[in-house]
Amino acid sequence: MPGTESKKEKIRIPLFWKFTIGMVIVVVLFGSINVALVHRIIFSSLEEELQHRGIFMTQIISQRAINYILFEDIVALNVLIDEVKAADESIEYILVCDPNCNVVAHTFDQLLPAELAFVHSRQQSNEILTEYVQFKDSPIIIRDISIPLLEGSIGYLRLGITEDNIARTLNQATRTLLGMILVLIVISLVGTFIFSYLVTSPVKDISLIAENLNLEAIREKKVMFASRYPRGAGKIMSKL
Repeated sequence: MPGTESKKEKIRIPLFWKFTIGMVIVVVLFGSINVALVHRIIFSSLEEELQHRGIFMTQIISQRAINYILFEDIVALNVLIDEVKAADESIEYILVCDPNCNVVAHTFDQLLPAELAFVHSRQQSNEILTEYVQFKDSPIIIRDISIPLLEGSIGYLRLGITEDNIARTLNQATRTLLGMILVLIVISLVGTFIFSYLVTSPVKDISLIAENLNLEAIREKKVMFASRYPRGAGKIMSKL
């Protein structure tokens, strides 16, 4: 039908744009995959680093706290954990527990938050344990690391460290990565346009030449030439 043919002609996409759109999709797709993979790798690395840092800090504090616990100097113990918390803004709280996991010293100004009563509440082993805590009406996620003091014989030290630093670092790294990917995409797009033009331009020229060829005139000249030069016509026309 003539209406259908006219619609097909209207939505016809030139070869140059087909090639360009395909290359753009490939570049954007691979760029998005790279962003996702690098984001995951950075997040995993920062998570592992934060865990090691929290364990190291807990071990350092526990070495100083053991003497105060053995001498039952709770006042000095509270002063120690308050000083350590004040020196590092990433520390949300420090708790010192007895062998039955009852809190004997902490860094909170008021009562102990109820959410902490359900963290490491069971009788602990001599292993380092990690759980996540989130206080009511607070978006902050806290990593609670519990380490035994003298294999748990005199109690446990718990350190609550926030993940704000890891979130800030991850966001900064993601923004930097997205900026680099955006620059690469722009460069790739420019290269794609140039490459598409170089590839499709000769094809377009050949297509235009083919469309402008008058096949009827060629056939007429071929017949006239064959009638005038019957012997050499076949050899000459075979070379054309």
